[in-house]
Amino acid sequence: MSMKAVEPTSCPSVPPWAEAFPRLFEIYTASNQAAPGNWFQEPNVWRGLLDNSTSLRPIEEDLQVLDAASRAVFQVKAGRLVHLMDEWGYSRALFDCFNEIKGYRYLVREGYQEVRFVPEQQDTQTPDLRARSGTSVVVMEVKTVNESTRQNDVRVHSAIHTMRAARSCLSPCRRSRITSTPAMLANARSKRV
Repeated sequence: MSMKAVEPTSCPSVPPWAEAFPRLFEIYTASNQAAPGNWFQEPNVWRGLLDNSTSLRPIEEDLQVLDAASRAVFQVKAGRLVHLMDEWGYSRALFDCFNEIKGYRYLVREGYQEVRFVPEQQDTQTPDLRARSGTSVVVMEVKTVNESTRQNDVRVHSAIHTMRAARSCLSPCRRSRITSTPAMLANARSKRV
């Protein structure tokens, strides 16, 4: 299997994956494509979109169920979150937003009518969704339970400790090869150019 790097292009043309993921493409179009950290332009995400990844299909399928009015509101909201990353490099805000579609689907499945995303208003807290059941109006705020800061810190520090422990078990010869390999690769790349 080839591990060739696939870079997103900065040209304004339509990417090859747009037809397979039309709703994700709408969000990508609404996003700041030049912003560092744009989730769509992360190498693994871009490759997944090009490869029609089964891990990205559920997001597209969720987006497909939104009615036009809700989709327009959702697209603006998600587009503003595409480039935001938390301190561990995760696109948590974007995925919290994607999870709001599960609330939409729940209300539809439960028989509510006129299920809509509520446009955000500056300086005012708004619920994520509004729906009607007979003469009653309901609102929903969707919350995603994420791992705590402490859990993420433990995982990061544990991984660092494991790498250090593994490195300390290596012979000095092996250790020097690991340390010198990145420099050797950079040197080889510069000679190819």
